[in-house]
Amino acid sequence: TEAQPFLKIPELNVSSDDTILSIEPDSQQQETEEVIMNSNKDEENRLQEKIDQLTTVMSNGEIIKDFLDSTSHQLTYFGLHELHNHLAEQSICVFFRNNHFSTITKQNGILYLLVTDLGYANVSEVMWEKLDEINGNTEYTDVFFTKSELRQNMGAASGPSLSKELVLAQRSRSEADYQLALNLSKNGGNVI
Repeated sequence: TEAQPFLKIPELNVSSDDTILSIEPDSQQQETEEVIMNSNKDEENRLQEKIDQLTTVMSNGEIIKDFLDSTSHQLTYFGLHELHNHLAEQSICVFFRNNHFSTITKQNGILYLLVTDLGYANVSEVMWEKLDEINGNTEYTDVFFTKSELRQNMGAASGPSLSKELVLAQRSRSEADYQLALNLSKNGGNVI
């Protein structure tokens, strides 16, 4: 937008006998207008630069959001490939993903996670979860790494079950473990 010009007030030179000697534009006013017009251009340029910067930030933000949305499961195919390469057959390790620790093992070239979901606590045919996809599609196996045939009725399995008190105790213990891990990470491995 262009700034509105100031009122053009000419400078009137009048002699003592009231004769007009000259009518000239006010040079000071012209200089003032030029300074203001230039400062408006400078401000306009600064604003355009700021708009360009914000547009870039928004564009980068969209790229980052897309990346986070597509990798929210915190595992990539490259990462899965690296796990296969570095995990020895029949070894047991701790695996951290989605803010959760899991036990991971490799059996016959296949990666498995120990199922710790309380929803499966009383389902004897579910012990391990195959880790061959990054999107959560999974297959469950039994203790011998044989594919589980899940029951139609997911009632309680025979054997011990978890009482409400035991579930609450486990939740409390998990919170205590989390606080200890947090304290260790903040203090470089030293417990305070």
